[in-house]
Amino acid sequence: MLGGRRVATAVLLAVFSAIGSVRPVAAQAEVPPDVEPRVPPAVGPNGEAPAAPREPRVVKLTVSPAAESVPALKYDLVFRADELTAGNAADELTAVFREYSESLTDEAKEEIDGWTRAPLADLPRLRAEQVMAEHARILTDLKAALSRRECQWPDPRNPAKPAEDIMPVLGEARDVARLLEAKTRLHVAAGQYAEAAETLRLGYALARRIGQSRTLISYLVSVALASRMNAVVREFVGGPDSLNLYWSLAGLADPFVDVCATVEEESASIYRRYPGFRDPEKRLVTVEQWLEMVIPAGEDEEGAAKPTVAQMEGQLRRMAPKARRYLLAHGRTEAELDKMPVPLVCGLYVHTMLDEQRDEWLKWFRLPYSVRKEKLRATSERIRKAAEGNIANNVFAFLQAQVLPALARTDEHVARLGREIAMLRCVEALRMHAAGHDGAFPEKLGDVKAVPVPLDPVTGEAFAYELRDGVATLSAGKAPEEQVLYEIRVRE
Repeated sequence: MLGGRRVATAVLLAVFSAIGSVRPVAAQAEVPPDVEPRVPPAVGPNGEAPAAPREPRVVKLTVSPAAESVPALKYDLVFRADELTAGNAADELTAVFREYSESLTDEAKEEIDGWTRAPLADLPRLRAEQVMAEHARILTDLKAALSRRECQWPDPRNPAKPAEDIMPVLGEARDVARLLEAKTRLHVAAGQYAEAAETLRLGYALARRIGQSRTLISYLVSVALASRMNAVVREFVGGPDSLNLYWSLAGLADPFVDVCATVEEESASIYRRYPGFRDPEKRLVTVEQWLEMVIPAGEDEEGAAKPTVAQMEGQLRRMAPKARRYLLAHGRTEAELDKMPVPLVCGLYVHTMLDEQRDEWLKWFRLPYSVRKEKLRATSERIRKAAEGNIANNVFAFLQAQVLPALARTDEHVARLGREIAMLRCVEALRMHAAGHDGAFPEKLGDVKAVPVPLDPVTGEAFAYELRDGVATLSAGKAPEEQVLYEIRVRE
């Protein structure tokens, strides 16, 4: 939840940074870091140091052909209905997180974190297995918590428990996720693919449960955790004779988390900051009520001088002609408006406009990301223009500067997570094809008949594919900063 001017912007930026800095995948599934510019210009257009152009991210995989598992969902990555038990996952997860966090020293955290980054061949298996055994009860309790039918986190709209209260939980969840990541990599390194798949299931379930708290911060952490699981899947599919996870990955919903639910929650934050606009006929009838809503008593406005009653009254009177024209165009009558005090006319105007602008933006979230992304940009620009020359400029500025961009960026991260999963499914489809064609990849993606080849959820189109000298190249994205290339070879 954004929560007005007290939003923990630094925390949001830190989480965005975390998503953008998921560790490179070691060994056969190495993801090189961004490359420096090949021929950088001397200076930028205004004399500043230029930003380094980013190169596409390249994932290199050497894989073994792998037929469909039998049964197909033997190594599923989600909990099935008959595995779910009564209880609230959120309460139990909080307890597991806290117990695990309190049991760890800084040195232990650093050690486990190192195992999520080291090449598979360099993992200290005896020491790592000892640590996993020490945390066996934590892992058992975690699985039990993740298998609960319900997951009810504190209501983000409850002012008694603001969104900031979830921050310690998110930090502790990250520590547990790294334990799962290290454990999965340990199984992959040992060729224990069934055990690795089970631990991956816990990792994805943890990421999804975190996203169910329905705040932007938790969504971003959820995406970051799931992205780390995807990195381990790349190592999994690059392992010798590894299991095929096509149908298991297909069970991970797209989108991975329910973006629409949080979009509605977060867009309502405008009314939590300016409650009068929700019910102007009771709360914005006088100039004094407007004044109290714009700058609540005792709240610091970052150095801004609080307007006087006379100043606020003058602003409302200047706004009134535009407000009347707008309300008349939206069904109100002259007789109705003549009976209303000026503050109420202005309040109804902003209330009606906010609802219209909110719905104009929210409606696109009912369509796939590939359809809505450009529409959202255009709608955001219209909302920005609506704020110009308006007493409600600070309201629309809040909506435009804080709520909408944060929602759009979260939406983009969720979509790119879906792209990661879809590309991994494509790799598994290629491995399945190779298993039935003497280890050869198809000339075209359309030649894969064993299973449907997924589309790119970001564009709604097929991934680009090329086969040259036995190396399959799968790519997504056009701009260098978003382009991902998979170079896939069959193990000899």
